[in-house]
Amino acid sequence: MAGDIGLVTRFSQKIEDVQWYKDSEHLIVNVGGILKFIEIDDRGGINIFDIAAITGPFYYDRDQDAIFKFEGNKLVRISLSK
Repeated sequence: MAGDIGLVTRFSQKIEDVQWYKDSEHLIVNVGGILKFIEIDDRGGINIFDIAAITGPFYYDRDQDAIFKFEGNKLVRISLSK
């Protein structure tokens, strides 16, 4: 629910960036240089999946269901759809 606060998970590494996934039931998180996909529904346990190694900030575009990041002077697109 909007405005609710709750602990989803903890990491020993620094959390660099967090963005909502388009369904508002998952998070995309940069933790210690690893991009992670995190389910926030704790029924049955929290599921966490590594997407890719990442340096620097990223941007998640809901309309394209893709993550954009820079690698040097190149813009890289990581599609989350099939």
